[in-house]
Amino acid sequence: MGIKCSNTAEVYFDNVKVPVENVLGQVGGGFKVAMAILNNGRFGMGAALSGTMKNVINLTADHAIKLFSFFFLLLYSFFLFFFFFFFFFFFLLSNSKYLFP
Repeated sequence: MGIKCSNTAEVYFDNVKVPVENVLGQVGGGFKVAMAILNNGRFGMGAALSGTMKNVINLTADHAIKLFSFFFLLLYSFFLFFFFFFFFFFFLLSNSKYLFP
């Protein structure tokens, strides 16, 4: 797994000649250099992910508010429907002269 879904593969360097001016650190100390670079990247990744999580929390809160508003509207609609349905139903039953003249 790489950053932003980049292709990641293993690379083997056996018997590769590296000029002295291109050597970073000590000869044979490449693992320590690689680990130092990865450790520095962890701080940046943590900072980026904390900002991302802040945005995700805001989006989740907005979605929950919209869902609650929709649920409230749905409940209110059902209440109005049943209120008027039963009101007219009992009105017609109590005043049956309107049904059967």
